[in-house]
Amino acid sequence: MPPLLDHGGRSARETVDFINGLRGIAIIMVLFHHAYAEFIQPIAVQQSDLTTYLFVQPLLTGGWLGVNIFFVLSGFVLFLPICKGDVLVPSEFLQKRARRLLPLYYLNVLICLILSMDHSTPELLQRAITYAFVLFPRPGWFFPPENPPLWSLGVEIWYSALLPFLLLAMGRAGIRKTLLWTIGFSAIIHAIGLAALHDHKIPLNVISDSLPGRLSDFCIGMLAAYGWVRVPALKRHGPLLLALTVVLLASMLLAIAAWRAGDLPPWSQTFWSLGFAAGVACLILALQQPATAPIVRRALEFAPLQVIGMMCFSIYIWHWLLLHAVTTLHGSADWVFTGKFGVYLVLLLLISAFSYRFIEFGHVGVTKLFLIAPTRLPRLAGRQRDARPTR
Repeated sequence: MPPLLDHGGRSARETVDFINGLRGIAIIMVLFHHAYAEFIQPIAVQQSDLTTYLFVQPLLTGGWLGVNIFFVLSGFVLFLPICKGDVLVPSEFLQKRARRLLPLYYLNVLICLILSMDHSTPELLQRAITYAFVLFPRPGWFFPPENPPLWSLGVEIWYSALLPFLLLAMGRAGIRKTLLWTIGFSAIIHAIGLAALHDHKIPLNVISDSLPGRLSDFCIGMLAAYGWVRVPALKRHGPLLLALTVVLLASMLLAIAAWRAGDLPPWSQTFWSLGFAAGVACLILALQQPATAPIVRRALEFAPLQVIGMMCFSIYIWHWLLLHAVTTLHGSADWVFTGKFGVYLVLLLLISAFSYRFIEFGHVGVTKLFLIAPTRLPRLAGRQRDARPTR
């Protein structure tokens, strides 16, 4: 990815650094959730002590929200260059996104189809068509059976396909109006899905978490990118944005945990999800200003965390297959409380590093991909280093 410059002349390298750190946090949340969700379920307020209910439970049961973070980050990262003046040519954009996402996706799909060879020919054909055209989530097939996390990757792929159409609508109705109306429409779809198909134990369903139902997260990320470039006042209110981030994320985590425990009505989750996405957007905007939260910035720019974030696509697409394989061999899921979990993580990182290096970014040098050594760009505004690979 070529370096981008913001209006202050600062390389987008700094933005990429903390965005990759946020991706690293999000993928760790998802890994934790999929490994331990069976053992950590939300408990209603009547059955829990107040300290656990208010402070421990929201953190332990909220790992699935890492996917929400990915959705908001996708909107921000894809729309930021456009807000800064880059011209999006739909055919070129879609070709680049296809080259970026589809090779690894279809390799994983091939493995999924091999794993389903014991099904009848009509069933196998149906699965092949569903995988090939990314037709999930859909009724009866929300979670792709062989690799359930692919549902959210399917939504991400359709985000990219839809972006040119959103830009076309913006050209007619304006950016803010298009984004706000889309967020509102998506929220209505999400609430309808919750009212019709709600299940406290599974916080996802085929209506609420379809592309229309999850467009709000993507558009909130786009709105954050627009605000950063087009609303100068945001650059003067870093501490306020950080305070708003803390309030939104803490309160939304608590509300979502209470919702999953059955203490709040089903439809209310739409508001908590919107609030959580808004909190992530505020965090991105606050971190855009290095002086606002320097400790947080330095933590997110920690090189190993950045590498994990840069590898998040590979980690995400392989982790469930490996997790399920070990659980099947062990006979139960309690192996995650033993040293085998450490072996699992090492194997996952090795497999992910291989696909990240040779499938995702075969054209990029190893030193840049794994941050082994700094590289330099021509002087832009002071001494700069090359931008990190991004999704």
